[in-house]
Amino acid sequence: MKGITILLYALLFLYAVESFGGDKIDHSINQISKANGIDPELVRAIIRVESGFKIGAYNKKTRDYGLMQINITHINRLRLSKRRLLRDAHYNIQNGVKILVWFRDQYEHRLGSAWVARYNCGTYTGCELSPRGLGYSKRVYAAVPGVPFRGLSTSYTIGVKDLVSQVFKI
Repeated sequence: MKGITILLYALLFLYAVESFGGDKIDHSINQISKANGIDPELVRAIIRVESGFKIGAYNKKTRDYGLMQINITHINRLRLSKRRLLRDAHYNIQNGVKILVWFRDQYEHRLGSAWVARYNCGTYTGCELSPRGLGYSKRVYAAVPGVPFRGLSTSYTIGVKDLVSQVFKI
């Protein structure tokens, strides 16, 4: 019985922590997403998949920071504050969406929904075709209410030919 009581208190605590500031996070997601032409539900889904809405989430292995799990590569490139990414949800979302917009603008025209994989696995060639990339895109789109994963766009076949020629130096 004692174990169940402890478990209930732990769950109650986690719910309270996650609920605290939820309105501010929602406001930031809506404001920043709309200002950048990104669906707020997509941003929510990425946050859900990346950090489970934990503001101070940090992944030691990949060196990803905060709600949107911004990678150290982007932190260095954009000269972001690691401490602020872990403590300031608005700052984290603002910069995560900035990175997301950059990947969308670079890849959506030929990758369809799979461009979202780039947010997770970066710019390496073939990322969106890898099990990691496709799995990530599917997990994100599964968390977006009413928006199915559309897969690769039909124009992607042109990209695949480019990829093959790069890999095999044709």
